[in-house]
Amino acid sequence: MRYDPAGLAIARVVVVVAVCGLLGWLGHAALTSPVPFDEDEAAHANAALAVWQAGRVGDVRALAAATGGQGYYPPVHSLLVATSYALGGATLAASRVPSVVFLALALAAVALAAQLCARRLGGGPPPPGEVAAAAPWSIALITFATSPIVAEHSVLCMLELLAVAGAGAVFLALTPVVTGAATGETESSAPQRSRWLAAGALVSVLGIGVKYSFGLIEVCALGAAALEPGWSRAPWRRAARPVIHALTPPVVGFVLWLMVTDRSEVRYFFLGHPSYAPMVSVANLSFYPRAWLESYFVSRLVAVAVLLLAVVGARVGWRSAAVRFATFVILVSWVMLTASTTNEARHGILMVPSATLLASVGLRWLASRISAPSRLAGVIASVGWEALVLASAVGFGLMLPGTVRSAQEGLPEYDAMEAFVSRRVAPETPLLANGLFDQLGVDGLRWRLARDHPDRAPVGAIRIGRYPIDATAASMAARRGFAVDPLWADPELSAKSFDVIARSGRFRYVVQIIDRAGELPNARWAEVAEVCRPARVARLDLGRWTVLVADLARLAGGDDP
Repeated sequence: MRYDPAGLAIARVVVVVAVCGLLGWLGHAALTSPVPFDEDEAAHANAALAVWQAGRVGDVRALAAATGGQGYYPPVHSLLVATSYALGGATLAASRVPSVVFLALALAAVALAAQLCARRLGGGPPPPGEVAAAAPWSIALITFATSPIVAEHSVLCMLELLAVAGAGAVFLALTPVVTGAATGETESSAPQRSRWLAAGALVSVLGIGVKYSFGLIEVCALGAAALEPGWSRAPWRRAARPVIHALTPPVVGFVLWLMVTDRSEVRYFFLGHPSYAPMVSVANLSFYPRAWLESYFVSRLVAVAVLLLAVVGARVGWRSAAVRFATFVILVSWVMLTASTTNEARHGILMVPSATLLASVGLRWLASRISAPSRLAGVIASVGWEALVLASAVGFGLMLPGTVRSAQEGLPEYDAMEAFVSRRVAPETPLLANGLFDQLGVDGLRWRLARDHPDRAPVGAIRIGRYPIDATAASMAARRGFAVDPLWADPELSAKSFDVIARSGRFRYVVQIIDRAGELPNARWAEVAEVCRPARVARLDLGRWTVLVADLARLAGGDDP
């Protein structure tokens, strides 16, 4: 009993078409979504906007400040998004579409690396009866593409998908590195040295250059992976050579970066993150195991199967540097992120492509071993896995729209609210805002004002005071090179009531967002109403929301914006 090769080809075409359809759907969602940024997205979009604005006018000094000043988050992502702005304008779509492109590159890299690595380790062509799901590239595509956390971040202006694409590139750089009888080469031979150097350079640019935590995970994993099997019995110089080759590019690159950026921001990144749970607690110790089951793979059953297959893949493929690197990425991520206690599922996203690669190798090895003594058993095992993945993929497709909506967090109405404010203020003058929240916050409003009025105020010069003051957010914005929140700069003023602050003369405009459903704080407008006569207030009623914009300068005979 065996499968027709034509049927095999059709099944694999179905996998490719399904993944391409997924990418097309995600690209359409990124292109057409009217939902504005939340504060995390807006922070990255503002960094890119600062780079684009400086480059658009040819201001070399401002461009150097916009890139070199990104000490908290390095500038590789913002440079790529700024390139998207140069091609398509500074829009929500141009901010988010690069993430879909990064996903496509990551899928291709991980699938190709899985296929090449598994074929080298499997020793020849596919076993008889192997179906589409047992092909390493096929299982890598379908497992990786249906990861909920990957889909969520592919429609956001965030760093994670670029880091994932970088990890895929490292897999490809290391995939040909197979030692011992498979190639007859050692990892310190000339061809392999260049691969270790290339992998180190990729980690430097697409790991450290994207986010320090991703870079640190990859540097540790790469250094550990560079130790050949049996390294403890080899002369220390021979054992250390590939480690030196692998770590030299990221170490040199990081030192050079420290020479040009604000080192206090780098220090703050590592030491200033919040702690969400005590280190030795059930909430902390179980966080990433729960994320593995609930967020990283399409179902709990697939998550468990991937884990078991990854263990098999790591065991049988240990002589491959790519397999060792993927294994250490998972182990280092788990240990480092658990120790940090800043528990966010997206921080462990590098575990998804790593586990996918290992599981593909493990499945290929098992298929070859099962099919050899019993072709029927191999067919049954392959069909079982294919059915599991297919059923999970169908479920994933049904929940995808909801996944994307929850990832973008906001509502289309928020875009209309931002546009209303943007049309009624002069961005070069300070404004005081009350009633802002994460999905319509200071950073998002800053991006909108700078985007809509590029010739009146660069993004770094827009001054927005948030009441009540959010000291953490204000401090972070100042650290990233944006104009200081006037209230944060003057603690004595920020402690006063809203009407006193509005009368202080520090602000040209007052913006009030009112949630009439009462789910968000919206008081304080009554206090400032004494200062602003009704004729001086612009009002927008939109669903459960009311937006009020008062021009305080008009009371004193000032000009309209």
